[in-house]
Amino acid sequence: MVTETDWIDHASGFTGNSYIPLTTYQGTINNLKRTPIKETYFAEGLEEVSKLLKSFDLTIGISRLMKLAPGCSVPVHSDTNEYWDERVRIHIPLVTSNQVFFSCGDEEVVMGEGEVWTFNNWIKHGVRNEGQEDRIHLVFDTKSSNIFDGSIVRSELARATGSDTFMLEKEHSRAIKKISDLKPSLQVIIDELGYIDNAKDNEVQSWLNLITDHMERWQEIERQQGADFSTVPKYQAAVKTAFLEADNLGSSLRLKTNKVKVEVLFKSRVQQGINLQMLFKGG
Repeated sequence: MVTETDWIDHASGFTGNSYIPLTTYQGTINNLKRTPIKETYFAEGLEEVSKLLKSFDLTIGISRLMKLAPGCSVPVHSDTNEYWDERVRIHIPLVTSNQVFFSCGDEEVVMGEGEVWTFNNWIKHGVRNEGQEDRIHLVFDTKSSNIFDGSIVRSELARATGSDTFMLEKEHSRAIKKISDLKPSLQVIIDELGYIDNAKDNEVQSWLNLITDHMERWQEIERQQGADFSTVPKYQAAVKTAFLEADNLGSSLRLKTNKVKVEVLFKSRVQQGINLQMLFKGG
C-alpha cells in the first residue's frame, strides 16, 4: 500500500512531479540509469501493479509509478542519455483524465486509462495536467529498436505470460566502457551530424574528426593496457583531452532533430565512458 508520504520528488525538480520506484539499479532508491535491475521494496507491497508488469512478454528495466499533480507540467525536453539508445519507455495510464495532454514532436494526444503507449523520447516531448486530479502512470523501460513509424506509437497490451517473476535486465554496467560500447554511443552523434545543413559542413567535419580521434585514443588505451583500476588515469586523460578540444569547437552547432547542442551531448557521452563510483564498488 502506498501512502502520500511515500511519493518521492522527481530528480528533475519539476513542481508536482513525483514517483514510486518499482524496479531500479540494484533495487535501491536511486535515479541511476544502470544495470542490473532489481525489485524495490515498493514492488513487493504493490502486488497488483507488479502483476501487471509481469504480464508483459518483455524484459523490464527501470519501472515506476509517476504522478503529475493538477495544474503541473513536465516542460518540453528530449532524453539524450545513452541509456535510451537501446530502450523505450512504455506508459500505462492508471489514473488520468481527458485534460492531461502529452506532446511529442508535432503531435499531441490524450492517453486513456488502461491504454499502452510508447513514443520516441529522442524527439522533444512534454506533458501538462490541466485537470483537477493527479495523473498517475505506470511506466517501464524495455530494450527495443526500429519500432517507430512516427513521433508517437500506440500499441496493444502485450500478451499475458502468466509469469510469477519479473524478467529484469541482469547485465552489469561497465565501470570503464570498452571501445565496442563507446563506439555506438558516439555513433548516434555521427548519424545526427549527417542531417545538418550543408552550410555548416566545415563545423560538422571538425566534430566528426574530434569524435573519431577520441574513439581512436580510447581504443589504443584499451588495446595496450586493458580496462581496470590501474588504467583510470589514462582514460581520465583521454576524457580531459576530448573536453578541451570540444571547448575549442564552440557550442553553436545543434542537432537537427531535437536542437540539442552537439557539445553538450558529446561531453555527456564522453564523461559516461568511465564511472569511478562503480570502480570502487567493484562494478
